[in-house]
Amino acid sequence: MATFEQKANSLSAHASTSIEGNPLPLTEVKRLLKSKPENIRDTEREVLNYNRILEKLNEKIRKVDDLSGSQTAMIGQSNRQRLQK
Repeated sequence: MATFEQKANSLSAHASTSIEGNPLPLTEVKRLLKSKPENIRDTEREVLNYNRILEKLNEKIRKVDDLSGSQTAMIGQSNRQRLQK
């Protein structure tokens, strides 16, 4: 994952979970997302779960973007073929 995306994910995880009352500071959230320990508290689990869902959503968005690019290329090719007739 790119550094920019990592920073955005950790900031998003911190902001969203802190709104819901999670007391972990941003520095702890960043450490947690880097290390992903096995023995965790509920507050840490909340951050890790949020981040896991965020990563899955990002994957789906990338797939849709890739698909959209392919579909756009196919439409463009189809339109060019029609114009040549």
